[in-house]
Amino acid sequence: MTLYYSNGEEIKLREWQKASVVRSRRPVQGIFLEALGGRGKTIGALAICQEKKAKRVLVMNDKTVILDGWRSDCENIDLGYPVYYEFRTDKWLRFKAEAINEIKGKLSELRKKIGVHKLYRKNKEYVELFNTLKEMEQELIFDVLIIDEWQNMCSSINSRNYKLIKRDYTIGLSATPIRQKGENFYPLEKVFFNSPEPSSRNEWRVRWGKLRYDDYSATKTKWERFMDYETYIEQLDNRCNFMCGEEIEFIEQAEENNGFAKENYPYRVKIPKNNLEKLKSFRTYNVLEVEGKYIMGKGSMSNKHIERYLKQAEIKYDFPKVMVDPTKTSPVMECVKGLLERSFNRSVGLVGGVLVVCESKQVAIAMYELFKGNSLGLWAGKKQIDNLTCANLIATTKSIREGVDKLQYRFDTLVVLDPKPKDSGEYNDYRQLQWRISGARQQHNVNIIEFIYVEE
Repeated sequence: MTLYYSNGEEIKLREWQKASVVRSRRPVQGIFLEALGGRGKTIGALAICQEKKAKRVLVMNDKTVILDGWRSDCENIDLGYPVYYEFRTDKWLRFKAEAINEIKGKLSELRKKIGVHKLYRKNKEYVELFNTLKEMEQELIFDVLIIDEWQNMCSSINSRNYKLIKRDYTIGLSATPIRQKGENFYPLEKVFFNSPEPSSRNEWRVRWGKLRYDDYSATKTKWERFMDYETYIEQLDNRCNFMCGEEIEFIEQAEENNGFAKENYPYRVKIPKNNLEKLKSFRTYNVLEVEGKYIMGKGSMSNKHIERYLKQAEIKYDFPKVMVDPTKTSPVMECVKGLLERSFNRSVGLVGGVLVVCESKQVAIAMYELFKGNSLGLWAGKKQIDNLTCANLIATTKSIREGVDKLQYRFDTLVVLDPKPKDSGEYNDYRQLQWRISGARQQHNVNIIEFIYVEE
């Protein structure tokens, strides 16, 4: 069978998509596609749905903006027969699970009160609850479940809740499936193939992982990484159906970055002089002094947040918070200003604009207010100014994560205020950020400028 666009144009599958359809005929209940961004995972998944003759398909992702993209694609692609789609977040499934468990709890209590099995159906409350439960369970019956961006959908709660979805086949999609340094592959085996090996989580960790002693853990062990990731993936594919990125790239005979150059430039930048002692003191005592008042860090996330402010901006005190002072320009902001000015005045050279990305919404907004003009846009959560049309853009990392496309056509330079090292647990997210304009999506030569903070 063949896929068509809604205008009747035939969709020609890529070689790896054809191979994935053939793979889906293996006698297992699922497949995982580890394809890079821009390789066509959506069409690949829908081709497998067509192979399975699926008429009810549930697509799940943790972000509504990505699900909106799925909805648009599915409306524009014809499988040759009518298909009912639902597009849902993990939060929706969590609410469903809570409601189902609540009803099951009430039914259990009623059974104890009624006592005799033959009398259950004579109890009006029991019958109403029982019928409601069956209706809710019926709503969770699908032919195919597609879980997009597995790395964001693999929590223990989600993995448990997927059991409520009755389906014939499960498709997993991600360019970077690893989370928790790889420990999330145990639920991956359960969700997509229903056959982890070994079946016990603790035995699985011992078999495949490099563990170290941890006195605070119930098992007295902590997962550090896979002992041998390549060996693990090879046996997983042989035993189940895991189509790894290397295989897909080999089938495609794809050139790295589509044959274009990608240059990474470390950019050393000073921390504001006023913040150096504050940063050292905060790291030592977990207390920050601002304008004679003191603020205590409230956990690792809060501490990272405060450290970013101290490195990237001049700060002020707004009880009970530390705030970016938008009236002052820090060394970081001066560097960004220089890079943007070069882009404003560039008449020859590369082919696009500059995309500046940071994790702090306040820092992004402060930079925009300082440098706005010259077709500079802002994308910081809900605060969006010319973000889809500007030649140069300041954005937060969260705003342009997975699902945001077409940036590769607009920008040739990515300036990153918060780069991540390769051994960081956040590196996979950082790669996703770079892939907004590089990798399989790349359309021209690209520069990536990574800020390194000089603490002296």
